[in-house]
Amino acid sequence: MNIQLGKAVRELRMQSGVTQEDLANHLGVSMQAISRWENGVCYPDLEFVPALAAYFGVSTDHLFCVDLTASKEAEEQAVAQWKLAFKNGRIEEALEIAEKALRAMPTNYRLMLCKAQSLVLLAGIAEEDWLDEQAMRRYLSRAEDLLCLIITKCPERNLQLEALTWMSGLCAIKGDKTGLLKLVSEFPGVMHSKRSLLYRFCDFDEAAPGQYCREYLYELFFEFFYCAYQLAKSPSTSEDERKDLLQKSLELLHIVVGKEEFGEFEYLLDSIYQTLYELTGDERYAAEVGLHQQKYDALPAEYTYRSVFLNGVVFRPAEAVHGIEWDGTEKG
Repeated sequence: MNIQLGKAVRELRMQSGVTQEDLANHLGVSMQAISRWENGVCYPDLEFVPALAAYFGVSTDHLFCVDLTASKEAEEQAVAQWKLAFKNGRIEEALEIAEKALRAMPTNYRLMLCKAQSLVLLAGIAEEDWLDEQAMRRYLSRAEDLLCLIITKCPERNLQLEALTWMSGLCAIKGDKTGLLKLVSEFPGVMHSKRSLLYRFCDFDEAAPGQYCREYLYELFFEFFYCAYQLAKSPSTSEDERKDLLQKSLELLHIVVGKEEFGEFEYLLDSIYQTLYELTGDERYAAEVGLHQQKYDALPAEYTYRSVFLNGVVFRPAEAVHGIEWDGTEKG
């Protein structure tokens, strides 16, 4: 693959009518460096690959002369394997899958993100004394390098934002409050989110505004529900407030999501019912413990909500990579 890189740069440069000097000036390197790349004497550092791809308007795979169809299929297969291991808590296995795939596709940002996510989660496990502090720092350092590369070099905005999100988690594990607040400030507020703009302004399709509204309600309610859950966990929340918060959240869940089926919310209900039972001793809550995890595991590949608020919104369990326990740890 590397043998073809210089040839690809030369062909693209000549097709574009660009001189070696023009390309060198754009990249901030010497003309001799461009010549060495094109003649196969040496190859560009990884940081120049995205810049070369952007300059010529091609993908990084094109530069490496990769079969795009085969490459995409290999990526999808690796990501699917990674998600399965990650989702089921086999984090070391997930890391091995990502690393193996990256050896074959070293410039694939999606796989870099998979590897970084695995490392951050392993660092979180190490933080809880399952491993030593040295291991935690090693995982964090490796993850930070990958996340920085994605944030600064990846041309896909969605992957950049996801990398920023995981970098925020990394800062939280490190106890870097300043870094965390700086990263969070780079995200748009709720009123400037994609969903908000879609439901407000995209009326070019008569059916679209209604569906955009439902998708936005779904995301807003999920955030509300999780926020209420976190508030109930807070040490500043009294036992009576905790019980009231959880009970009211369940009532609202039935109103917004539905009376019987809760889709993505199923995995969270077990923890809430378990806690309510511990707080109240009410056997009605005890009867629900374990039931909703089974329902979540039995969800079809595509689950469609049917309540008046969320009608038509689709949830795909295979795309979810985390669950939440009452003690705040993340699991597969």
